[in-house]
Amino acid sequence: MARYTATIKAVHADGTECTHKRTSTGKATTPDCTGLDGYTARCRGNGCTWTSSNTQKTALETLRNQHLRTHLNPPAPNRSA
Repeated sequence: MARYTATIKAVHADGTECTHKRTSTGKATTPDCTGLDGYTARCRGNGCTWTSSNTQKTALETLRNQHLRTHLNPPAPNRSA
């Protein structure tokens, strides 16, 4: 079975990853940061090209988990005698 991972990254308005430290309210602690615009999740593994963006990380976590479940193998049929 292939391994699939979907990571969530903070992004700026121009789509670049935001790696700056932030306060508890989400504001950057460094002046060179243009500000957090939202979050992007990307699935990696065996040709999957799924991506999703949202301003709320918790909403994106739900979408990511739903997507990852689509990669699970279906259960084996019940072989009752």
